[in-house]
Amino acid sequence: MDTNIEDRCTQNPLKRNLKDSVFSDLFSEEWYASNLARELVPEIPDGTPVKVSNAGSVMSPGPIHDLVLIAGDYAIVAVEAQSTKNPNMPMRILLYEFDILAPMLHGPRRELLSGAHAKMPMVLAFVIYTGSGEVPEVMRLSDCYPDRPPADTGMELTVKVIHASNAPKGSKVSEYIRLCQLADGCRKEAKGDMELYARLLKERSEKANILQEYLRREFGTSS
Repeated sequence: MDTNIEDRCTQNPLKRNLKDSVFSDLFSEEWYASNLARELVPEIPDGTPVKVSNAGSVMSPGPIHDLVLIAGDYAIVAVEAQSTKNPNMPMRILLYEFDILAPMLHGPRRELLSGAHAKMPMVLAFVIYTGSGEVPEVMRLSDCYPDRPPADTGMELTVKVIHASNAPKGSKVSEYIRLCQLADGCRKEAKGDMELYARLLKERSEKANILQEYLRREFGTSS
C-alpha cells in the first residue's frame, strides 16, 4: 500500500481521530470479528460463523462505528472506544437491541403469541473503555434513572465494561485499548500537529508491538 499513516490522517477526517474508525474497520474483518466474539463471549465455540454489521441506524445519520456480531445463539453489541464515562450508555444499548431484534420478528412474530419460547439470539452488550479513569464493571439501565426509586416491574439491561484491567490478556481487544491510549497520549503531545501525531503513534505502536499486522497493512506503519 503506497499511502502511510501520515497521509491517511491528513486526507481522511475520520482518521484524524484514528481510534474512532479503527474499531469498526478492524473488527469488521472476519478473523478479527471471530476473535472478538470469542474474547467477549468465551462460550462461543471455535469455528462459529460470525456475521458483522454496524449498529445504530436509529441513533444518528452520521458515521456509526459500533458493531453487532451475530455468532450462533448470541447477538453481541460492541460499542466503540469510550474515553469518558457515559451514563446514558445502557439507554443507547437498549435502542440498539430494539434495532437488532425488530427485523427478526417479522418471521417468528406469531411465536411471541404462542406458549413456546421464540427462537431469538441472546443480546449481550459490551462497552470498550479506553480512558484512564475509574469506571464500573457493569452499567445498568436502571442507572439512567438515578432520581427514581427502582420499580419491581421495571425492565433491566446490563452492559459489561471492558477496560485495560479486565480485558483478556494477549487479546486483540486489549491491544486495541492500548492503541487508543497511545493515540490519546500522542494527540495531546502533538498539540494539533497531525504529522507529528501520526509519527509518534507509528513509532510507539511499533515499539509496543500493538496490532502491527493490521496497522502495517492499513496505514503503512512499517517500511
